[in-house]
Amino acid sequence: MSMCAWATYHYGRWSYEPEYGWFWVPGDTWAPAWVKWRRGGERTGWAPIAPDARGFAYGAPKRYEAPVAESWVVVEDRYISAPDLGMRVEPISRIGPWLEDDPREYDPVYRDGAMMTRFVEVGAFAGVAATPVVTRQMVYVDRYNEEFIAPNGTYIGIYRPFVARGPAVAPPRYSREIAPDRRVVITQYVRTDGPGLSAPSAALLAVLGLQQRQDLRAARWEGDGQAYQRDLQRFRQSERGELEQRWSQSERNAQAFEQERTRAIHQREQAQQNVFQQRQQRADQVIQRLQRERPDALPATAPAGTPAATPAQSPGPEAPKPEVPNPRPPAGAPSSPQAVPAPPAGGPGGPGERPAPPPPNAVPPAAARPDAPPPPAAPPPGAPRPDSPPGAARPDRAVPPPP
Repeated sequence: MSMCAWATYHYGRWSYEPEYGWFWVPGDTWAPAWVKWRRGGERTGWAPIAPDARGFAYGAPKRYEAPVAESWVVVEDRYISAPDLGMRVEPISRIGPWLEDDPREYDPVYRDGAMMTRFVEVGAFAGVAATPVVTRQMVYVDRYNEEFIAPNGTYIGIYRPFVARGPAVAPPRYSREIAPDRRVVITQYVRTDGPGLSAPSAALLAVLGLQQRQDLRAARWEGDGQAYQRDLQRFRQSERGELEQRWSQSERNAQAFEQERTRAIHQREQAQQNVFQQRQQRADQVIQRLQRERPDALPATAPAGTPAATPAQSPGPEAPKPEVPNPRPPAGAPSSPQAVPAPPAGGPGGPGERPAPPPPNAVPPAAARPDAPPPPAAPPPGAPRPDSPPGAARPDRAVPPPP
């Protein structure tokens, strides 16, 4: 995970433009992961939440939808907490049939200025997952190099810097052109028009003109879901010929793509293992320091490693979403327990008219997927893909880390 990952994984949104690739939009609200979950057909999937307005992402989104269909990361339930999760991700060709079955949705909950990821109930995986899903208490640490994973399964330390509230000062404008061969673009596509496909395929965006894509994005932001779906269907029909060509090319390249994805996963395994071991080794030292200096930073825990469900894990009804977010508590404040799958052996686990480039070394949501070349530093489960993607995952799909 790069030094920029704490921002790109926990703040803002990820989106996709065919001429630019994956890009990150900054935001002001922290979340364990800006993702939504779906489950059905003995499979569970997650995808990054796309921007729903122009520019900076304030507070909670009005809609919880993926930027493109290919950003879904899907695994069989039995592998949801597997140490080699990256190797278990379903090929992109299987996302379409899964979405057509319209699996149950789990949108995040926004309450009192904080975003809570609504994970599938832990009990749903009892007797199904080969590796038990462990409940951990999140502890906020003040420095990135203090992130830790308690070996006994009680705490996981996450870097959450305190952002002081005050007069907004605009930073100097920064512009950086990304060479076309370094842009992370999607070349493996979802092929379906099923009911669960609420986001367009990257193949459709690739064959539309710039003005058509801008009009489609504007319709999405206006919030008229029915009109937006009508526009999508109209474009799918009018561009059917070019779509068929892209789908056929994608199918011809699928085998080579999977081979490269597997190679990339093995290539970064050691780096991820090193990060995981370092975070385990520093756990006792960081916990002892917090107990001395900020005892309230350590919430009460269930017995070590208990895979029990908590209120935060239950989908339940969503709370009303305030118009304006309230300031979040400073770093170190106790947090609600979150259901966190046992970390993989490789490490803990995914606009305006012209989107701004991501920060240097930022890893796109796809970096959370396993099917792409390794990023500069070890990301969460998954990684950006080699053919050009949360953030990490495979090159053409976003895989944000599990909450």
